[in-house]
Amino acid sequence: MKCTLCNHKGKFLDNYKFSIESDKDYFGNLKIYHCEECDFGFVSPMPDKNKLNNYYKNIYRSGARPHEISDSYETEYYSQRNLSYFSYLSSFIDFEKIKNIFDYGAGNGNLGYLIKKKYKNVKLNSIEPSETSRRILKKRDYKLYEKFEDINEKFDLIISTRAIQQLTDIDIFKSFKNISHYNTFIFIDVPNNEFENKFLRRPYDTPGLIFFTKKSL
Repeated sequence: MKCTLCNHKGKFLDNYKFSIESDKDYFGNLKIYHCEECDFGFVSPMPDKNKLNNYYKNIYRSGARPHEISDSYETEYYSQRNLSYFSYLSSFIDFEKIKNIFDYGAGNGNLGYLIKKKYKNVKLNSIEPSETSRRILKKRDYKLYEKFEDINEKFDLIISTRAIQQLTDIDIFKSFKNISHYNTFIFIDVPNNEFENKFLRRPYDTPGLIFFTKKSL
């Protein structure tokens, strides 16, 4: 199977592990391949994009699921994880100079909302398909876009936490470039999949479709 990152041959690694078996209706029967050349992992066959769009819009964040939006979302923006993100970003970004932030796949927008709590003049923006999450983002004063083609501005900071591994390809980086200016900061958080050591002991894969290590990223 050809690697979707570097075009070298990827080797079969494992069958896909679903957190909820009914998700197969949206993802299909997937297998995971690993490219030893660039250390990138990917599924095959890639799910149908129309089914994926429906999944992320209506299913992914719905109730009684692993990634649901809990009733405590009003305060969870102040979690240790988000404080760690903010502390790290503050070590090299002068937020007094940040006018706008684009948060891709924001979920309920915890990190952006935390930043705006301290720097109130920051404008928050996102592309987020989940209807449940979009309602929360609107309450948090996010400007929501449907697609990148609708965006006609450049952002000072682009963030994406635990989202791009859910995509079917890496074209997102081209989209990030198109909404960046010369001094744009980009902060991306994805799972680090240690294929040589811990990967086969993972509990499930849903909804990841591409798998990064430090080398492949």
